[in-house]
Amino acid sequence: MKIIHTDNNFTVSNLEYLDVPILLNNQMEIVKPVFRFIIYLVIQDGRIQSKKTIKSYALALYDYFSFLEANELNWDEPYLNDSQHFSISAVALYRNWSRSLLKNNGQRAVSDSTINLRLSGLKRFYEYCYSVGLISFEPWETLFKVQTEIVPSFLSHTRGQKIVKSNDLVLKTFKVPPKMISLEQCKQLICSINNKTLKLMTKLILATGLRKDELISFERRYLFEPNMRRFDMRIPIDLVPSKTGQRTKGSKPRRIFVSAPLMRELWDHIHFGEGVSRANKFKSRYGYDSPFVFLNRFGEPYSEAGLNNAYRKLYTGAKKKIDFKVSPHMLRHTYATIELYSESQRTNIAAALTWIKERLGHSSIVTTSVYLHCIESLQEHELSTYQNELDAME
Repeated sequence: MKIIHTDNNFTVSNLEYLDVPILLNNQMEIVKPVFRFIIYLVIQDGRIQSKKTIKSYALALYDYFSFLEANELNWDEPYLNDSQHFSISAVALYRNWSRSLLKNNGQRAVSDSTINLRLSGLKRFYEYCYSVGLISFEPWETLFKVQTEIVPSFLSHTRGQKIVKSNDLVLKTFKVPPKMISLEQCKQLICSINNKTLKLMTKLILATGLRKDELISFERRYLFEPNMRRFDMRIPIDLVPSKTGQRTKGSKPRRIFVSAPLMRELWDHIHFGEGVSRANKFKSRYGYDSPFVFLNRFGEPYSEAGLNNAYRKLYTGAKKKIDFKVSPHMLRHTYATIELYSESQRTNIAAALTWIKERLGHSSIVTTSVYLHCIESLQEHELSTYQNELDAME
């Protein structure tokens, strides 16, 4: 199995569709049902705006069809379970195989939550194939269950219970509180980073909760020289996605806030020292000014993998500088927990959750509510002085 991607020669009705993943089997033939499904997602389905979403579908299908090919199974094998038929779903076999995979140390290679994520992609694929008549079955049993509200809303007692549809493929998982770092670890982290650009990126995530993709595409146009006489001012920045610049999840605009001292650091970064030298490398290579605030030492925009590796080097290897794991997403979780506590001190918890939901760009407040459990793991000092101490970190 192999995934290739389209170039600018791939057009539909004179419109170019670049980087569309195409799945090939071992005979280097296009896997036609997957191709139809991906093309439907790219061209027809208006709910999907992100290439990362398309990529996640393609990777799940690649893993599944590789399993099928290795075990000589057919993706469209009829699935019937009644008084006269008994079938085993190929998707269920794939799920069980995924759970059996082990690392060299004997630990599970793939978590149940990751398997469920892949199964959701396969479910969408089979639902599409069923809807267009490629198959006459869906390879799972449909289940119905009663779901209560995780975050009860006003007048919830006046409504009936919610019945949701599920299936027998999904694994039962238990929510684990998001991993975060303490204020003391924040200090250690920032002190351990010699790269001025990475240090400033770290402070920006801790102050705003930006996702990796949002951070590496953060644009210079948002920055200005702040009035430092208003030291405690929180400056709003509206992230507006564009095709060649700022990216956000689902291409949805959202607002973040930075302190005046942090805005000053960002402004200085693009006008002096390392930020200028990296921007000059970009311009000499491409002939125009970089729209991005952060560039790597080669004058190129960071990749998500490059950003992950920059943090990984801090806690792994013979030259590691810190003794705890850290990642951009852990920094985002840290911001969310601190900000939720801070906002809850000014207003009620429901309003605070709504505020954090908007700052993080979550589509549901249920997702945001997980940070309520994280507050208990931090000390009062960390929760109340976080932003001031962050601004003072060098």
